[in-house]
Amino acid sequence: MPAYSSSVPRARRSSFIALVVATAVLYLASEVLIPLAIAILLAFLAAPAVRRLERWKLPRLAATLLVAALGFGLIFGIGAIAATQAVSLAAKLPEYRHNIAPMPKMSGVPAGIATPFHTTSSRLRRGSIGTGGLQRTPSSAAAAHSPSGSATTRAS
Repeated sequence: MPAYSSSVPRARRSSFIALVVATAVLYLASEVLIPLAIAILLAFLAAPAVRRLERWKLPRLAATLLVAALGFGLIFGIGAIAATQAVSLAAKLPEYRHNIAPMPKMSGVPAGIATPFHTTSSRLRRGSIGTGGLQRTPSSAAAAHSPSGSATTRAS
């Protein structure tokens, strides 16, 4: 019996060491394993479409290439739509400045939620948003030309 009681802590210790080593290997190999996991997921998602095209007498290589091309086209299309919307929003941001600037203070809203809105609203009133962030506000221009001669800038 004493041999059994002394082997239990050893088994727990070796299990813990194995868990730590496995975690370290997975963490260090994440740059390889994450794309591999995504590729396996995409293969499982594409398999039914490839099988259906094979039933329609299309060779497996052609079916795989067709499904892959459609998948990449879908991803590219969604990206193009998102980029178009982002450019449109950036172009209309100066128009929206007039709608956002007179917004009343948000009372009853938690500070963590309201703070970004107040910050954006104040930056819109100063005119530092809407020009791609390239326009200096009067306070940052004064800080850049301080009497000491050093070019210091403040983050707004």
